Amino acid sequence: MNQEICEGKLIKNKRYVLNGCIYKGNFVDHNGFAIVQGDIILGKTEDVLKFSKFLKAYKDLGTQQQNACLIKNKLWDTKEIPYCIEVGHSKTADIHTAITIFNSAKLNVSFREKKSEDKDYVEFVKGDGCSSYIGKIGGKQAITLSDKAIVGNILHEMLHTCSIEHEHCRSDRDAYIKINCANIKPGHEHNFEMSSGETYGKYDFESIMHYRATSFAKKGTKTIEPLPKYAPQPNMGQRDAMTATDIDGVRELYK
Repeated sequence: MNQEICEGKLIKNKRYVLNGCIYKGNFVDHNGFAIVQGDIILGKTEDVLKFSKFLKAYKDLGTQQQNACLIKNKLWDTKEIPYCIEVGHSKTADIHTAITIFNSAKLNVSFREKKSEDKDYVEFVKGDGCSSYIGKIGGKQAITLSDKAIVGNILHEMLHTCSIEHEHCRSDRDAYIKINCANIKPGHEHNFEMSSGETYGKYDFESIMHYRATSFAKKGTKTIEPLPKYAPQPNMGQRDAMTATDIDGVRELYK
């Protein structure tokens, strides 16, 4: 089972902001938070719905004008991401393992334990699914983890926190994969929205940020398939380790 999927009430045809760009589509209300692409937190549902009404006034603006009206998620400017763990979290040992793995990659950003003076930080909290914001939002922000999360799921969410989006939602994904829309479970189409964010490096089928072939699929079908010239990709959707491309992507962001 893919732990990076948060189920909830489907909310249709609303405008929302992801990485400074305006989208119109669906998301789910998961325990009071608006979630897209299975595990990306947009914010509290009530706030996203209020802001959706405001965004209607900007629907005809160009991208640069839209961005000028909105606050973008930012990279962590400290190059150290303070963190704490909810007391009694069942995945505490795995969280520490994931942090050790991430920090051992010797990137230009790392996770360290929160100090009393830290105002911006991440808290690993309990949840019935896994989720994270994209990038730094300011103040306390959550990475939610279910009791069934493995180390690879935790690393996936940590990379979201570093501002890395899903690989299968890259703007160039159609040159590498086919999204079988007819195989997507009704109400889950929004999980395959293409991102307008920048791409870094070559398309990586084995990225820890790529979903597997059967994500959000009707029984016995596949939603994501490599194009014939790239097939097969048996490790697509793996959660064993960050790939070299994943690591290089973080390095590119945090030069």
